Parts: sequence; C-alpha cells; structure tokens
Amino acid sequence: MKWTIPAIFVLALGIADAQSYTYPQFDVPGSASTRPSGINNSGQIVGIYADSANILHGFLRSADGATFTTIDVPGALPGTTYANGINNLGQIVGSYRDANGYHAYIRGADGSFTSFEISNVGPGGGATAINDRGEIVGAVYDLGFVSQGFLRSADGSTFTPIYVPRFSEASPTAINNNGEIVGRGIIGGSNGTRHGFLCGSAGSCARFDLPGTDNLTQVSSVNNLGQFAGYGGTDYSLNVGFVSNADGTFALLGGYQVTAINDGGQITGLRADNSGQTTHGFVGVPGAASTQPTIRTLLPGVISASGFGGAQSIAPGTWIEIYGQNLAPATRQWRTSDFTGNTAPTSLDGVKVSINGSPAYVSYISPGQVNALVPATVTAGSAQVTVANGSQVSAPYTVTVNAIQPAMYVLPHDISQWEQYLGAVLPDFVTFLLPPSYGAAVPSRRAKPGDTIVLFGMGLGAVTPDVPAGQIAAQASTLLSPPEVFFDGTPGTVTYAGLVAGTVGLYQINVVVPNVAMVPGLTFNDYVSVSLQVNGVTLPPPDATPPTAFWLPVEQQ
Repeated sequence: MKWTIPAIFVLALGIADAQSYTYPQFDVPGSASTRPSGINNSGQIVGIYADSANILHGFLRSADGATFTTIDVPGALPGTTYANGINNLGQIVGSYRDANGYHAYIRGADGSFTSFEISNVGPGGGATAINDRGEIVGAVYDLGFVSQGFLRSADGSTFTPIYVPRFSEASPTAINNNGEIVGRGIIGGSNGTRHGFLCGSAGSCARFDLPGTDNLTQVSSVNNLGQFAGYGGTDYSLNVGFVSNADGTFALLGGYQVTAINDGGQITGLRADNSGQTTHGFVGVPGAASTQPTIRTLLPGVISASGFGGAQSIAPGTWIEIYGQNLAPATRQWRTSDFTGNTAPTSLDGVKVSINGSPAYVSYISPGQVNALVPATVTAGSAQVTVANGSQVSAPYTVTVNAIQPAMYVLPHDISQWEQYLGAVLPDFVTFLLPPSYGAAVPSRRAKPGDTIVLFGMGLGAVTPDVPAGQIAAQASTLLSPPEVFFDGTPGTVTYAGLVAGTVGLYQINVVVPNVAMVPGLTFNDYVSVSLQVNGVTLPPPDATPPTAFWLPVEQQ
C-alpha cells in the first residue's frame, strides 16, 4: 500500500532520463543584479536587471550571449518594466506601470510595443508567458497583489479566468503550444501555504507539490514536451530548483531557482551570491543521463510516510518514503503474489531497501520513490539507508532512528503552514470528515457530536495478540498502551485501538466525538483541535516550534 495522497494530475512526459546540468553564469553588463525569467528554443533569454542606481529594467539576451538589449516600455514609470516570457518567434510579454496602474504588453520581434488591458477579468495586470500560437497567460492585480490568473486568446478577443480548486490566489507562469498551463499560488490567507499548479489543455487544474513536500513549491515553466520546472524547498529560502524527468523523477539543483525551460532541455534562472543580496543569471545545459540509483540530498531523501507527517527521522515498524532517481526499473505496488504467507516482500522486481544492513519490507517502487516498512531489528541512533536496483546500489543515506515515533494520518498542509486536518473518516471508510470549503473529490461532511470516527496512525506501539513488523494483521487487536483522544480538551470515548485487520503496519483508533462546547462566531470554521496521547507521546507535540495543530470540522449544535 502506498501511504501518500494519490496524484490527481499527470502530464505525459516525453523526455530523456534523469539529467545533470552545468551552469554557465551571466550578468547583464554593468548590472547590480540579474534575474532571468524566460528562454526560447534558440536560446534567447529575457528577464529583469537592476542598474547601478538600482532601477529595474527588462532585458533580452541574444542566443549567443553576446548582446543584451534593455527593454523599457515607452511611457512606463522608471523601474516598472518587467520582461517575463519569450516564445520561439521572438515575441516578448511582460508588465509595466504608469500613472493609471498596471498594464500588460507584447513586444514584437521587431521591437514594437503593444499594450493591452485584461478586460472582464480584473483591473490592470501583467502577462507572464506567450506560446507560439500567441496565447498569453498572466495575472491581474489588486493594489499590487495577484488576485486572478487569466488566459488571453491569440487574437486578443477573449480573456478566460484561470481558477485552481481551493486556491485563494493563482498566478500562471507559463503556457506551452499544447495549451498546458503551470503556475504558483496560495491556499488560505496571508498565513496560507504556497503550492504549484498544473493545468491540462482541457482546463482542469490541480495542485502540485515537489514529491516529499506539501508546501513551498513554485512551478515556473513548461515546455512543449510537457517537461516542467520550478523551485521550492523546506523553508522560505526556496533555493532548490527542479526539472521533471520522463521517469517521474526530478533533477534537483541546489542553490538555483529555475524559472524557464525550452524544448531542448536548456534551463535558465537565477542564483544568489553569498550575501544573498545580489542575484546572477545562469544557463543550465543538460549533461549525460545516469543510471545509478541515487537518494536525493538537496531535499530530505528519506522521511517517514508523508501522509503521517513526513518527519526527517524514522522508527522501527513505521513506513518511510525514499526519494531520488533511478530507484526502480518501473512503477508498481506490491501484489498478493509478492507475499510469503503473511510476510511482506523485501524485494520487488529486484528493488531492495537496506537499513543498517537489515532488509526492509517494500510496498511500492518507482524510479523516483520507494516506500518501505522499517524492520523491528533497526535500533535507535544513526542508520544508513541504501536502495538496490538490480545489481546497482545507491550511496548510503544517513537518517536518525528513534525508538518510537507515533504519528497520525493527516491531510496536506493548506489551512496554514502549521495546521492540518486529520485524515478522519466515518466507519464506512469512505466518507471523510471535512468542511464543504475543502472541495474534496470524495464523499465528505463535518463530524457531529455522537459520531464514531476513525483515525489512522502508525508506530503506535505493541498490540495483543502480537503482530511482528512486516506481517499482515490477520484479526482485530488491542494496543497495549491505550490511547486517549481529546477534542478541544474534552475527552472522547475510544471504542477500538489496534491494527487495521488485513493491513501491514497501519493502526486504527475509533473514537466517539463528544459534545464539544463551541461558541458561535468564535469557533473558526466550526472546527475543533484534536490531540492524542499514545504510547507516552502527545500528538501533535505540545513543544513543537512553530506550534502545530490537528483540526476536525464539527457541526455546531
């Protein structure tokens, strides 16, 4: 079983295997800072630069890198012209501001400028990308902040708003000749979470997060082969660039923000100097592909199951996710035929995971991700994790092992950076407990006092009758350390706590929701905080920095 939220959007990729890159650096001559934002198939690059007086201008870099042309829209206020995208015809789009507000523009290959307004979508705005058919994407602004994305038809007669489910802000960054659009945005308010998004040519859009993360991903470009690129990270430095590969992996570029990719796989973007105050442009040139299995290091390469918090430490008897490149020859989950009796497999299609020399139980393999259950023989301390793909073995990855590490199933961050909904369901195992605003493509409703709800966990401790790690739980069981569940501090009645029969390493807690006293108008979005005490551990940790919270939507009575 693959304990992650299933992908709801897949682009068909038709490119080479995992790439490495070299990064020739460049700067606009005489500039104080250079920030590229677009590249076409001939190698022309556009972006912005700050001059010696720190005034911004757009620029066009020739394909051979020998010539830089400054771009300032006639009539624009000084420092407000942005050159954002360029197509293979040499047309450039961007934004500028004058005394009347924000405007979008198209610069022809002959250097002529045409301004346009975003009619019936919003007041003023800018263009971020143009494809070879002349279709343009961008965003309108409200007091300088993005309020709505748009798609402009090639003839300029139609403007179509771009909506991404649940996003409060969505800013398109690129469009390819197939009509596929990518971008970045926010779910929630000012403390909301940052995500990328991908839109198919039919207009269906979905959130995208760099695998192994659920926040701080920005998708900045997509080429005509469906290969997309961007940058992200685990903190607000956003200093890890990424480029998608045909096998589902991502080439990671430490210290580089990737802002554009062309059909030849060339990339451009920026990197900051050691002071962090000055940025430089670069051209990323793809090198030879590698077949060696590699566990990534620029982002955490081994984490506990992301649906259960994605901690950077692991524990015996818990599920982990391993990210990298060339980790497996194909993608599949385990099947009944892979088991030996009730024992889970330690190898799928020649893919094996070793933790300090002990074989782990492998449930899912793909070139970019392997899921495994940590064997009980692994002891607390530091451990070396390796992945074998046939005869090739990855370099070891060092991870911290805790003796116990209880965790609960939670949905990805999107209330804020610190708050998550519990992945709770009704006893039908179908209906999720979520507010109507969540927009989930699954049956859902708020919980009600008196409901029995089901919570899922891992690493919750020993049960009776005993079920060794890696074994299918053949029947109901009981946790030796009974858990307690609190709703805004009010205890719920636990009616079952043990392993989920028919699964490996998955726990279930059934609890009756108490009649929680909520103050109308003061209980935000009608949800209550939930905490658990299990096996001597409180979840979420009360001393976490920053503070974290689990939420459950409950109807007010």
